[in-house]
Amino acid sequence: MIQSEFSPNVQMNLSLDSGLENAPIDPLASHFATPAAPFSQSMKLSSLLPLCLGLALVSTKVAVGHPVPDIPVRSFFEADGTARLEVEVDVRCFSKDPVMEPYLQHWVLKEMTEEERKEKLGKASAFVEKSIAFFIEPEGRVKPDFEWHFTSHRGEDLDAIDDPVMITGIWKTKITKPDAGIYHIEALPEGTLSILFLNHINDEAVERFQVLFPGEKSYRLELASIGKSSSPPAEEATTGKKK
Repeated sequence: MIQSEFSPNVQMNLSLDSGLENAPIDPLASHFATPAAPFSQSMKLSSLLPLCLGLALVSTKVAVGHPVPDIPVRSFFEADGTARLEVEVDVRCFSKDPVMEPYLQHWVLKEMTEEERKEKLGKASAFVEKSIAFFIEPEGRVKPDFEWHFTSHRGEDLDAIDDPVMITGIWKTKITKPDAGIYHIEALPEGTLSILFLNHINDEAVERFQVLFPGEKSYRLELASIGKSSSPPAEEATTGKKK
């Protein structure tokens, strides 16, 4: 019986009638020698490792989900009184659990029938009507007649097959009395998601923006100085809560 100096726990039995009694002993071979069964099991575990990693990544993705969708409301006011309102609706908003709902991708939209597309556009219109109230003073509350289109984020055109699909509503109007005009919105209590209040004057973004939760009102954007400054004064915001 010979014991390798490299591995005290591994012993090698040499039979005297096997013809190997004078054979040279490879210390590295004895060091790495392992029983057949454990070697087979390790090979099986190695082959399963990529699958285990893949399942772990999928589980992590499912657990994390997607960002909570909000509803950007963008306004564009020009010195000549023309105005444009845009509302962007993530299709995930129609789900009971939008965080866990995957994005609707461009290739899926292309597979939809015309009726299915019209249904999505109708849901977006009803969702905005339930969630947001628009005001342009001195007229008071207005109900924009949005034209609805499928777009990507920020109204960009859908291009790649995996682009996330948004539904963007656009309404163009004319401010009849810009010198006395004030624009503001309200996130209605019936809504379920936050609203982003974003404004542009003469193609320049107004620095101040606002996140509104259901029941809150935006600040009042004064339009009187559109022709004078890209950042007109704004009255303070109010919330739906009584102080």
